[in-house]
Amino acid sequence: INAEYGGRGRKGARGDKGPTNVAGSPGRTGRPGPQGDTGVRAPNGEQGQQGATGDRGKSGATGESGGCDCVLEEPRGCNCDTHVYAVHSQTSRLPSCPDGFKTLWQGYSLLGYASGEITSSQDLGRAGSCVESFDVMSMMSCDGTGVCRHGVGSDKSFWLMNSDKEDVPLKPMSNMDQILPYISRCSVCMGTNKAVVKHAVGREQPRCDNGFKQMLTGYTYLMAMAQKAGLGQNLNSMGSCLRSPQSPVLLECLGRGTCSVYVDHVDFWLAQDPTRINPGAWGMGVIYSNMKDIKDDG
Repeated sequence: INAEYGGRGRKGARGDKGPTNVAGSPGRTGRPGPQGDTGVRAPNGEQGQQGATGDRGKSGATGESGGCDCVLEEPRGCNCDTHVYAVHSQTSRLPSCPDGFKTLWQGYSLLGYASGEITSSQDLGRAGSCVESFDVMSMMSCDGTGVCRHGVGSDKSFWLMNSDKEDVPLKPMSNMDQILPYISRCSVCMGTNKAVVKHAVGREQPRCDNGFKQMLTGYTYLMAMAQKAGLGQNLNSMGSCLRSPQSPVLLECLGRGTCSVYVDHVDFWLAQDPTRINPGAWGMGVIYSNMKDIKDDG
């Protein structure tokens, strides 16, 4: 049977509302989420206002009465300064520095130079009197034309002699091995103590004043005269205090390269008793013929 479709019918009317459904059971808890990014730091807050002044505290208890048995402390000096001195052994042995001082260098004891009538004297208490090496003539003379001469015959150097040598070298010596045993050795010392030299005109050794300690003892050397050359020591310098009295004191070296002692050398020492009633017949003075008499009575 052949049939044909018919046309679409009309829209039907709206149906009634259906019943409400019952709520389902709660679902499972979900997994934790990832950590969040770090937040931005907040700015510092403003400074608070100063607090009010607190109440005044109670007064302390009254202290005990003070005593009268206080001891005055000794003054303490500031050892901030550095002092440099030279000491001479008057022997072939190198001298040691006083306690509290350290040795800077050691050498040979130089008294000075002379050229013609011009003399340059070295203070035996200062570093310039202790040269590290010995030279018969280390002085050079230069004139205004720029010409210099070394070893001129009229140039002289003077050196402190050793007191332990019994023979006096009156004959000129040119060999260094002969000359050196007669030259005193010396040391240059540095420390923080300042030296004060005290001399006695009596027979007893002078004592140090309160607050001072003894560094060395000796005999008061004033000056020497070698022909027209005069070589003096300052009495406030350690160079005026020699460990041993001796005669002669100096060895003279000439520019031609020889050294010896000359009979016209004169040494001057501080006498023990300048108030002697009888200074000597006819003003000639009291004569001493040996070093023992000089030490005991001179």
